[in-house]
Amino acid sequence: MFFILDKILLMIRLTKKQRENLGRVFLDLSKYIFTALVIGQFIALEKFEVSIFIGGSIAFVVFLIIGLAADKGEK
Repeated sequence: MFFILDKILLMIRLTKKQRENLGRVFLDLSKYIFTALVIGQFIALEKFEVSIFIGGSIAFVVFLIIGLAADKGEK
């Protein structure tokens, strides 16, 4: 999966700094999604929604993978 994302990012022709910033944005988004949709299910006053929990977990993993692929940590 990293191979495909790496090829897509190369096609966009981002500089190293832009890739790092894009990676940070996706990592931040994954944290917000996890907090709002996954953790929020446990502290909400309403009924626990399994579909929101699963959807949030999937979205978290997808955004985390994209963020890690964009910010490979090439030093």
